[in-house]
Amino acid sequence: MSERDQVRLAFAKSIQEFYTFRFMHNDPDHRNLMWDPENKIYIIDLEDAYQINDDKEPTKFMPELHYREWGIAGPETNCHMYGLDPMVPHDGKCIEDPDNEILEKMAADAAGKELVFRK
Repeated sequence: MSERDQVRLAFAKSIQEFYTFRFMHNDPDHRNLMWDPENKIYIIDLEDAYQINDDKEPTKFMPELHYREWGIAGPETNCHMYGLDPMVPHDGKCIEDPDNEILEKMAADAAGKELVFRK
């Protein structure tokens, strides 16, 4: 599996945990993520994070939205110009809160495929 896909899998686990604890981040960007060789992502720059104190459901991780929002959807942050990695859902494929099995299948299905460019 490519390192970019490993980063996305680790990010999914970290952001799901972040959202479960009812946190949000006002500065979502790849510069606020730290990757380590243990396949873990750390969300940093937490002065821009806040906790939601209400009775609503916590935010659900949606790969199509959150990979783009955090700047890890493609080889560069500008996916329109540089393309979208095939692991990232596109063309309206909305997946809400996928488990590890679904995420690993997404990565396996994307292996060897070309970057996706929007039409």
